Amino acid sequence: MKRHTTNVKCVQLKEHIQAQQMKEYAHMTDEQRQCTIEQKLANGSSPIAGLWRKLTQRLYASSTRHDPERIVAEKQATYNGKVKHKTRVPQVVR
Repeated sequence: MKRHTTNVKCVQLKEHIQAQQMKEYAHMTDEQRQCTIEQKLANGSSPIAGLWRKLTQRLYASSTRHDPERIVAEKQATYNGKVKHKTRVPQVVR
């Protein structure tokens, strides 16, 4: 019985977080959402942000563009139409 209650609380928490994210991203395009998420990952202190930075650094270890903050800044500039380049950034799993 206790296990079922815990599962219900997890589902409620998940739904609450998703509702917050829907409000936050409602006015954004898909590209803006991705850029915002990448900025949070590049600057965040959560375990998933740390993992994202490590994976991004490994992905770009062979090039000079391995700094996550630089990647996010370049992506933001691309979305704003200021710069065109071919920087590949890992996709965030939704």
